[in-house]
This record gives sequence, C-alpha cells and structure tokens, in this order.
Amino acid sequence: MRAFFAWIRQWFRDAALAAVRPSSLRVFGERGLGAGLGHLAMLTLVFWVLPFSVTFFDGARHGIAALDDGLRTRVPPGAVFELKDGKLSTNLQEPLVVRNEDFALIVNTASSTMDLSATETGIVVMPDGVYQQDGVRRESISFAGAPPFRMSREDIQANIARWAPLVLFLGSLMVLLVVFSILLLGFIGSAVGHAFALWLALKIWKRPWHWKRAFVTTAYAATGPIVLQSLLTLGDTDFSLVPTLLYWGLLAWILYDAVRSAPAPGEGGHDERKGKAVDRSRPESAS
Repeated sequence: MRAFFAWIRQWFRDAALAAVRPSSLRVFGERGLGAGLGHLAMLTLVFWVLPFSVTFFDGARHGIAALDDGLRTRVPPGAVFELKDGKLSTNLQEPLVVRNEDFALIVNTASSTMDLSATETGIVVMPDGVYQQDGVRRESISFAGAPPFRMSREDIQANIARWAPLVLFLGSLMVLLVVFSILLLGFIGSAVGHAFALWLALKIWKRPWHWKRAFVTTAYAATGPIVLQSLLTLGDTDFSLVPTLLYWGLLAWILYDAVRSAPAPGEGGHDERKGKAVDRSRPESAS
C-alpha cells in the first residue's frame, strides 16, 4: 500500500511538471509506451471520471429521493398496481400525473383518461403498454408477454428503500466505466493525431524520432490541455478552443526544442557545433 501511494505522489509530481514546464516533455518522451498510456488513463480518471462520478452519484441520489417523495405526495395510500394477462390496472379513480416544464409522466389506467399534448415530451402508461413521446415522435412498448405482478404503493416504497443503494452503486459503476472508456479512447486518439503531426514534422525537418517517442511525448503534453478542459467544463465556461490551442502550442514548442537540440544531418550536436566555432576562433599556433 505504501508503494502505491508513493506511485500516486510521483504521478502527481510528473503531471504537475508536464503541465507547467514544457522543457520537461522531451525527458518524459524517453519513457515507455505503457507510461504514456498509463498517464492518459490517470488523467482521465482523476480529472474527468472522479468529478463526473461525484456529480452523477449526487444527481442519482436526489432522483431516487424525489421518486420516493413523489410516491408519498402524489399516490394515495393503499393504491395498488396490477399487471395481469398483458393489462395494467389500478384502483385509482383519476390518472396519476407528474408534470413539469420539460417532462410529463401520466399513469392513465383510471376511469377517466388523459394524454400528452401533440408536442409534449413524456411517458404515458396505458393499460396495454407504455408510450414514450418526444415532440411529434411516439414509440410504444406493449405489456403483452410481460410477467404478472401486483404491488401497492407501500410495496414500491419498500423496494426502493431496499434496492436503491445497490441499483445506484451498480448503475453508477457501469456508467462510470462507459464514460472512462469513451474519454480514454478519445484522449488516446487525440494524442495519436498530435504524435503523427510531430513525427511527420520532425521527419521533414530531418530530425526523425521513433513513433513511440513521439506518442509518449504528446501523451505527457496533453496534461495541461486535459486539466484545463476539465476545469472549463466543470465551470460551464465556453472556452473549449483554448485547450486545443494550448495543445498545438505545446506541440510547436516540442518541435522547436527537438530541432534546436538535435544535430543536423552530418553534424554533431549543439555542444559539438559550439566547440567547433570556438576552435575556429583560436589563432593557429606558430609552427
């Protein structure tokens, strides 16, 4: 466990260095391919998935609480919902309606009828099935073949209290895994694209790098842009172009640094060329 926390601390140091000191990117580029992929995975987890998970979990928890509160306030005690032979029935005398400005839910199995307006978005539960409407589009799911059940309001509330924590945990975990996978693939794809641009530019400049070095360098260069994009998203700020410009600016710096420090074809490095210039400036010794 101590080694794990030491690795976490070191990763945060590396991430901070990669974000604030562009000159360090050339050194990080000497690491292996796994280090670059792992760095992107950690950036995705720490700066995207964890903040998203807190927001998602809190929203889901409030949603379950609102559902339970809605049952208490809108469904009368003793209300029973029964599905038998593909037909849903209740002992309610009036339709159950939950409506706000964006969405409406209507359980329409009582003696009187009610439906959504032509352009309204929501769900209508009818005796024969469920109808979902989004504007003018309407889709349905039939109760035919569905297993029978009989539940009262109190049974539904008891099931919510019993199963909601497990459903919330498993649902959140599945959503977070999907979000992590999608974001990580996107960040890897972005790093691959920037790495190809860097590799091609260095090849044209006759300072070629191995493709693996180019990818690992751009993976670490993505630190600042990914963190900045996360902060802008959490702050609901519309400056989405800034992280992209920052990434390309870092790529330009990497290219400049690589060209400046690498020897031209047929020449030595920067120090060797400087040494030759010094030698040429010295007077020849007398014979």
